[in-house]
This record gives sequence, C-alpha cells and structure tokens, in this order.
Amino acid sequence: MSPPPHPTFEQWFRRFLLRACIGIAFLLAMGLVLLKNGYIGIGWAFAIAFEVSVVWVVAYMVYRLYHVACPVCGKTMKTAKDVRLNSFVARCSGCATSWNLGVEKGS
Repeated sequence: MSPPPHPTFEQWFRRFLLRACIGIAFLLAMGLVLLKNGYIGIGWAFAIAFEVSVVWVVAYMVYRLYHVACPVCGKTMKTAKDVRLNSFVARCSGCATSWNLGVEKGS
C-alpha cells in the first residue's frame, strides 16, 4: 500500500519551481538582450545573477526536499527515495506515518 500524499508539499514544490523558472528565464533573457545591444556592464550583471539564481534555487529545493515538516505532529521527517513508487517518501519518527511527497525521482 502506498503512503498518502503530503497535503501541502507537492503544491508548494510545483508553485516554487514555476516561479523560479520564470524569474530565471527573465534574468537570462535580460542578460542576453542587454549584452547584444552593447550594455556590457549591466548585461554581465544579469548573466551573473542568472547563474547565482540557478545555484540558489537548486540548493534551496534540495534543502526543502530533505527538511519536510510532518503535517500531523510538526517534526522534521526523514526523506528517502522509494524505488517501488519511483518517488520521494517522507517518514515521521514522531507519529510513525509516511507521506508521498509527489516528487518523482529524476524530476
């Protein structure tokens, strides 16, 4: 039997990923347009901001994936890859429940 879906994590993950992708695409587009039109200084500033944003978003999403709060008791759960479900599952040691995070391996 598969664990029930976590009530808030999947929605947060998708919403954050969408907003981050839009922001990162904006930084990339602005950097390229400004560099093409001869604004070298500000163009490189946008390019550097793009690179820093990509690294920060990936690091923050990995951090959030492995630091999920239990919706029942509020403790931080242990996250592991479930080969059977091809998804990440968080297990709470406080209330002995498991939650499917809705994030597939490789996504």
